[in-house]
Amino acid sequence: MGLLQSRPSPTPPPSLPSIGPTQPQPRGPLSYFSIHSPPDTSHTHDLPTSTDTTLLSHYLTHKGLPEDVVDRILGLAEFWSPCRRHCGREICVIAGTLISRRGGAWSNGQEEDLTREMEERERADQMQLVEGVTELNEDGDVEEHIRGEGVAVHQREARGEVGDGTGNQGGGNREEEEDRVRDAWSLDRRGEVWFLSSEPIGCSHRTLSSLQPSQFQHTQSSPTSQLSSSPESPSTFSHPQPLQIRQTAQKVFEGRKEKIWVWKIVVDTLSKDQGWSSSGQHYGTYQQCYSWFEVSLWRDGREVEGSRCSIQSNVHAGQYFKSHRNVLGPSHSLVQQAKQGDRVLLWARAQYPGWRNYVREASITIYTAPFPPSV
Repeated sequence: MGLLQSRPSPTPPPSLPSIGPTQPQPRGPLSYFSIHSPPDTSHTHDLPTSTDTTLLSHYLTHKGLPEDVVDRILGLAEFWSPCRRHCGREICVIAGTLISRRGGAWSNGQEEDLTREMEERERADQMQLVEGVTELNEDGDVEEHIRGEGVAVHQREARGEVGDGTGNQGGGNREEEEDRVRDAWSLDRRGEVWFLSSEPIGCSHRTLSSLQPSQFQHTQSSPTSQLSSSPESPSTFSHPQPLQIRQTAQKVFEGRKEKIWVWKIVVDTLSKDQGWSSSGQHYGTYQQCYSWFEVSLWRDGREVEGSRCSIQSNVHAGQYFKSHRNVLGPSHSLVQQAKQGDRVLLWARAQYPGWRNYVREASITIYTAPFPPSV
């Protein structure tokens, strides 16, 4: 990201193609007449599973190895459980323009999940407010009176009988009230779109006695995806029988739920900018490109303050979609802040007039283990 503003030129000069190692060659003319089904969204767990990691850790400890030695062995072997979330719904983020998610204009299919978490957070905040009032009022009559007034006010608001202080019933402008409603559809800003959310960290680390044999099967993402299905494909991994794993898990630690830590976060993107600008000296580089990606943590229905950081810019005036992979290791600030249950959000950004961020697909893979990383 540069410090000087660069404005696109109306007559773009030619620039060299920017093709990455995983980017295929451009399609031929006849391919535009064929039916093409773009990749959609997927949620997969590659090997080793969380059960594999947990069982091996307990097995080595049971054999007499110290826990710190077991953790170090599995850490050096990168025996971590990957959880991958992929989105292949193309979008163009235009600087200064707000993307409309409502009405089916564009959606990544995860808005309801995040909205549900936001509503749960709001209810929790309201409960804390009620508890605070209860603590301040020791007299039973006063406490009951305040609670009753709160319920009565809430009922009048639902009927639209509460004024806005100016004599108008219904609380004033209805459109302004809707603007104040916070949901996942309203998280976007002009030139800023949350393109993808990971699953909650630790989603695969559930109570082992509740797992079904079908949940141990290895899954692959859509074959039409131009991004690799996993940063490291463990195709040669020998997987034990699902039923045997489940029975062993029940005997060793039935009903136990493991605490997990994040070891690595891998973000894959396939994107490009508008393909031209007035700064010809930066063509084919990553300098002064105002089309980029950011990541942040999502916890308890809101973005974690101070967690957002930039991870990748597009190639300046890139003519072709280019794939990028960013690996956030244990020493990265976002990995260190991540907690079990958090989500990782991927933001597509574009700034200054004329700049765009064309996103074809992206994925977030989170590697977790039941032992902490040693940075």
